[in-house]
Amino acid sequence: MTRRPDDWKDSERYAYTACFSLREWAWEFLRRNTDFIEDWKQAQLQYAFYSQDGATTILLAMTDDLMLRKWGCLYASNPDQDSRSASVFWNPAISGSVLHLNATPATDAEAFTLHQIYLRSTVLELKDGGQHILFAHEGCWLQVAIEGADILKPGRFSLSLSSDRHVSQEKRRLLRCFDDLRFSGRIMSSHFQPTKYGRRLCFVVQALDGYLAGADQEEIAIALIGKKRVADDWKSPIRSLQDRVRRAIYRGCFLMQGGYRKFLG
Repeated sequence: MTRRPDDWKDSERYAYTACFSLREWAWEFLRRNTDFIEDWKQAQLQYAFYSQDGATTILLAMTDDLMLRKWGCLYASNPDQDSRSASVFWNPAISGSVLHLNATPATDAEAFTLHQIYLRSTVLELKDGGQHILFAHEGCWLQVAIEGADILKPGRFSLSLSSDRHVSQEKRRLLRCFDDLRFSGRIMSSHFQPTKYGRRLCFVVQALDGYLAGADQEEIAIALIGKKRVADDWKSPIRSLQDRVRRAIYRGCFLMQGGYRKFLG
């Protein structure tokens, strides 16, 4: 990540995370992992890029053995980009926030086409012929896995149902989001609710950034909690502040190193 050494001390720089769902938080932790960053750099050779009509970027996966699969991704844009601007295709095998749709060719007036959508979108074409499309707007992401017809051509889309015809609440939310997108041309933020753990995760990620920058626990506590309170309580026999900071660092490292996958279920 490209940032100044002391950027982590400014809590205001983390205010952008307030509206994040757990899916966005998963990327925030993964993109801080140095092993992931190194793999990401090498993985760029596995994709070919070209654009269509400006708003839509098309990516072609040149191999079935994608390096980022071990991190739970089919593709990810630069780790320097936070969840407001990054394009991340999660592997549907580990992410419950991927909408699966069946597509059939159609040419009538009700057929869906990407030409109707003017917000930023990215299409990922896998080596096996599978297609994913990612719609993004103001930090809200909708990832759709397409089976059947080509997403780049007009078609009709229906929800892929299991044999028991059960549709989870999450799938209903994603389908409503897609329907609104079709008719309005944009993603409705009302379909995306921030996690109730946001404030706690913001504390954790800031503590993690301090740790990754080489700060000691007391310096992290001063930045996150305040100099006066740390001066009063840091060496208290109860050690509550020390325990709080230590737990935050431990939690941040756990989430960065793989625990983020729990946010994708």
